[in-house]
Amino acid sequence: MVFSVGLEYFFNPEPKPVLEIVRKKDRLRFPDSPDAAKVAYYFESLDFPVPNRELNSYLAEFEPVKLDRARLHAHPGIEFLHLMTGKLELLAGEDHHEIAEGDAIYFDSSVLHGYRRMGSVRTTALVVTLGPRD
Repeated sequence: MVFSVGLEYFFNPEPKPVLEIVRKKDRLRFPDSPDAAKVAYYFESLDFPVPNRELNSYLAEFEPVKLDRARLHAHPGIEFLHLMTGKLELLAGEDHHEIAEGDAIYFDSSVLHGYRRMGSVRTTALVVTLGPRD
């Protein structure tokens, strides 16, 4: 420590923001796959304009899809999902997990996984992903 600051202060000219507000009106909504005929879910980035962010957070709204149409994907890191409304099935590897409103799940997102809305109730979730740590 020199002058009550670490060495990174002298080598990083852009200070990290203390906070960043992302207004609802400024968020963009995207389908899970722009090329697909049927959308499985829509997502909005809740933190997109934040520079050098260390995690990614989304508001997801799930559409009704058949079990064989759930889009499976994988990405390095971890994923956290908090189901705010509705009922959801999480497919992770060979396992199927039913998640009810208010439930949360934390898992290794490098495992092939996907989601399927269960029932006709609007289904929304807060999804947070964190890439691998160095």
